[in-house]
Amino acid sequence: MTNILEWEITRNYRKLRPSERKVADYLLYCEEELDDMTLTELAEKARVSQPTVL
Repeated sequence: MTNILEWEITRNYRKLRPSERKVADYLLYCEEELDDMTLTELAEKARVSQPTVL
């Protein structure tokens, strides 16, 4: 993950809804798994809906 994306997530984290925080947490702490992951897979792994990931 790029430092800019990581910075943006961290900077806005408190403004996120709880479901959005789940996605943010997954992006921040499991970035090595993201290379070929689909939106559906990310939603399943973060335990949120696909629209939340979008």
